[in-house]
Amino acid sequence: MRLGDENVREKAQRIGPYEIRKWLGEGGMGEVCRAYDTRLDREVAIKRILVEKTSSPTVRQRFLREARSAARLNHPSIVQVYDLMTEGQTDWIVMGRRGTRSREGRPPSPGPSRRVPRTSTSATSTAPTNTAPRP
Repeated sequence: MRLGDENVREKAQRIGPYEIRKWLGEGGMGEVCRAYDTRLDREVAIKRILVEKTSSPTVRQRFLREARSAARLNHPSIVQVYDLMTEGQTDWIVMGRRGTRSREGRPPSPGPSRRVPRTSTSATSTAPTNTAPRP
């Protein structure tokens, strides 16, 4: 089941309380869609692990570890994790959605390039140093 598979789009119109609005893209581990949280009346992004990757326990553990690690962070440069769900054999990370257009309808300006390293350093410095699972 890949992003371009029409059957996937038909089947995944709703995940729990989230209504799928649009499939946005695919990466090495998963694919992302834009969705609507019907409980809290907000737009979210949902990432799911690719079906062909779910048979690998190592990949699934890494995906879940990514969700748990990101959920511990709170920084303007890091997308907030709202939920972690498993439906059937598929794991989903529900997170805040970053806008892709400015209010004027233009793509956002990246600004001066020197801001990126400072922001990245600031974001990673908020990560906990102890990565042991919490009870």
